Formats: sequence, C-alpha cells, structure tokens
Amino acid sequence: MSEGPRVAESVLRAYARARPAMAEIRFVSGPTVLARPGDSLLRIAEANQVPLESGCQMGVCGADPVRILAGAENLTPPSMDEQVTLRRLALSADCRMACTARVRGPVTVALGREGASPDTSAREDAAVEERRHSSARRRVVIIGDGVAGVTAAVELRERDPEVDIAILGAERYDFYNRMVINKLLPESTAIDRLALLPSDWAASRGIRHLRGVTARSIDHVRCEVTIDGADTLPYDRLLLATGAACDVRAIEDSTKPGAFVMRTIDDVLRLREYIVERRCRRVVVVGAGLLGLEAASSIRETGIRVSIIEAAAWPLSRQLDRTAGALVQQLMTDLGIKILTGVVARALIGADRVEEVQLADGQRLTADCVLLATGIEPNVALAQRAGLAIDRGVIVDDRMATSDSRIFAAGDVAAYRGSTPGLWPVAMEQARVAAINVLGGDCRYHAKASPTRLKVPGLDVLSIGDVTRADGLVQEICVDDDSRQYRKLVLRTGKASAAIVVGHQALHELVSEAVTANRDVSDIVPALQRGDWSVLQP
Repeated sequence: MSEGPRVAESVLRAYARARPAMAEIRFVSGPTVLARPGDSLLRIAEANQVPLESGCQMGVCGADPVRILAGAENLTPPSMDEQVTLRRLALSADCRMACTARVRGPVTVALGREGASPDTSAREDAAVEERRHSSARRRVVIIGDGVAGVTAAVELRERDPEVDIAILGAERYDFYNRMVINKLLPESTAIDRLALLPSDWAASRGIRHLRGVTARSIDHVRCEVTIDGADTLPYDRLLLATGAACDVRAIEDSTKPGAFVMRTIDDVLRLREYIVERRCRRVVVVGAGLLGLEAASSIRETGIRVSIIEAAAWPLSRQLDRTAGALVQQLMTDLGIKILTGVVARALIGADRVEEVQLADGQRLTADCVLLATGIEPNVALAQRAGLAIDRGVIVDDRMATSDSRIFAAGDVAAYRGSTPGLWPVAMEQARVAAINVLGGDCRYHAKASPTRLKVPGLDVLSIGDVTRADGLVQEICVDDDSRQYRKLVLRTGKASAAIVVGHQALHELVSEAVTANRDVSDIVPALQRGDWSVLQP
C-alpha cells in the first residue's frame, strides 16, 4: 500500500475522533434528525422545519413546552427559572421547555403539552413544609396578573392548598407573552397564539382571578383593597405586581394622537389600526432598546419606512459595548431600518395629530406616527397613595417586603437596591421569593445576571451581566469573527461574569450558563482567546 492512502486514512480517523458524535432526535409526528450535542430542542426543531412556537428563548415565558417520551437523561437539567415556568404551566415531570433543554444524546420528543398531566407531587410535598407557617395568613390578594402576579399565585398554591388567593388584572386577556406582542403588528401571529396558560389556569387551582378589575386604593390599616364599584377585598398579606408603564415624561405632547406606546396587546392593536386607517408610510421609533428595535423590525415587515432615534451613542447601550452596538446598528441598517444615535427627542409636533418629532438641537423629523419606546416607569401610584416607601419603584428588601411588613412587591414595580431591571427572569424570581415569604417563610432574593436577547429576524444577539464595567480585576476576551459577528467574555478573578454574543446562536446557551453560574474558566482562557468557545461545555 502506498503512503498516500495510509495518510488519508489516518486523517479521516482523526477527524472522526475530533468530530462530536451526533445525537438522534425523534419528533413524534415529525422527522427523525441528527443534531450536535449542545443544541437546544428549539434550535433543532427550527432547523428542521418542525412547527414549534418560540418566545423568550430563556425558558421563562413558557411558549415552547414539549414532552420527553424517551432520553430525558440525555438533556441538560432544568434551571431554577425553567422549573418555575413548568410549575406555572402545571405540567408533569416529563415536560421541558424546548429553548433551554440541550441535547447530550438521543431523545424522543412530542410537541406541545398534549397528553401531559398536572404534577401534584411537588405541590403536596411543599404544602406539608409550608402549612405550619400559613395558618394565620389565610387571605392573600395579588394586584397585577402579569408574569410576577401569576408566578406568585401559582407558587402560593403549590406551597399551600388552603390559602385563599385572589388576583386582580386590569386587562381582559388570558395571561400572555408580552415579550413578543410586536408580532401582532405585521399579523405574523394571532392574539390567541400569545396565550401562555389556558383560560382556566386560575379556576383549576382554586384561585379567584378577577379580570378587567382595577384596584383603586389600599387601606393598610384596615388591610383592605378597594376595587371597581367600591367593593373591597380584605387581605392578611398583599402582593403588588402592578408592573410598569412607558416612561414618556421627557417628551412634550407625548399623548397627542398618533403617539403610541407598546406595553399591552391593546396598545399594539391601536397602533396597527392607526397605521392602516391613516395609511402611514413613515414611522419614527423613539428609543433603540430591545423593545424599540424589535418593534421597528415588525413595522418594517409591513413595508413601512421606519427610523429610530436614540439618545445614547449606540443602540442597546445598557446591554452592549460600543463595538457590538455599532455592529447591531449596521445590521439593522441592512434590514432597511435607519438608527440615528446621539439624538434626543424633545416634543411631538402637529396641529391635531403627530406630524413631526422635534429634536433637542431644533431639527424636526417628519412622521406619520411615533412609537415611544423610552424605558419604563414603575406603576407606583397605588402604593404611593397607601404611604409605602418609594424610590422610583416600591422599595423592597431582600425578602421582597415593602415598608409595610404585610405588603410585598415583585416585578417591574419593585425597586431592589435602587434597581428596576424590567426583565421577566427577575420578575419570576422575585415573585417566587415573595410567595414563600408571604406564607411566613424566610427566603432571600439574590440578584443574578439575567440574559437578554434581541428577537429580530436575522439578528442573533445575546447580552448577560454588566458588560461595560471595568476595574483592575477585569479580563476581557474579544473575538471579531467577521464583519457580522462578535463575541466578548468578561472575566473577574478568572470567573465568567458577563458576555456579549452577536451571531453564533449555538453558543448562546453555553455562554448564558457559564455566566449565570459564575464559572471559573481560568484554565481554558487560551482556548477562548483562540475562538474555541465550545470549551464552555460543562
């Protein structure tokens, strides 16, 4: 035998050893495919045209539950966030969230939640542990039925089957995914597709859900909440989960016809109706945060010309460094969306509706309508009238208790150590902690790095942790793969503490897990610097 074939054979053997073994993933009523270890079930489904609804891609919204019929041991274990989500969905132990369940070997998957029975074992075990705390606290009222309120209600019921729970919500819709309401603009999804729980989620758990009901006042002396119609709800413990509104205080005439915000389904429907009725051709979005960029992308899908104005020097200035921000700005431009940075909106101009946006430097931009995506303002009016301590949000300690020990707060309305992040994972964890303490427990909230993802078709952007803070203990590993991809991992004392990934969707879960766990990666720094981030695989 000649030397050539031997060399070729040895190269092939070495390649086979280096190449990770592919895992067989069987979708019931769908294809059987091969996938790389480390890929999430959602990513595998999307790559093979398997219909599976996606949402936050962090395991917290509950949009993509699947049943694992075989091979559960070949998936990464669920995080605390995913466990809370599964409890909220009342799914059995054979269910997982597809976006965070990553494969390690062969798995058989059934789509959706069909056939899954509610899991009551954890509820019963927890009730035994907590019942001794709850005997004197029989009535709990929750104001707000967003993610914080609903999570708290479910957690309360899981831990005590007898406590009386009433939850109030001003909206008429079932609990829905607020993170993707922008999809309603181009009508790429329907309202009922946004629902994250069945309409009987509360009744099936013995929870009173008062929809379309507004809390008017809190009497913290009599321990009563006054609601629409002057009726009252007595409470032993109260949880405020009133969320936040769009912060438009800095813009004059922000309520002029033709100006919109986007916090609820009805907000989106009003904007969509206005665009159609007025035949809008030019829309200006104020704010280049996550909401502004995602909404602009959805508006652009309808064929309307969109521009964004942003006061900071680059888009997503809270989540990205200058390099990543500039790349995102270019990628958005490639999608036909112009972003003007370093520009401050001062007023909305027009006789009887918005016609222009006046900038701080005196210039004006023509606009048929304007979407204000200028950050959040916690809904504190109710708490303020009740005499609770306020610092932008309702001040809470690490038990989520307010200045009144019988009242707790969680989610966007809560100010913990001066911070109101406005993130779903934060709201879920705060609600879980609050629920335990409402029942007399002693659970402490510990702020942790929460990933944020930009959900714009064609852009895969992840940010987690404080990516801009610099001190003597910081080491930055930056990789410019090409003109459309970028990676940055921030190490503090050798541990992964923050990261940015533009592109490389397959790395998002690995990077998020490393940062969330504050993993010591000092021994793999050379590989990371070479661009081999697969070494983050635990």
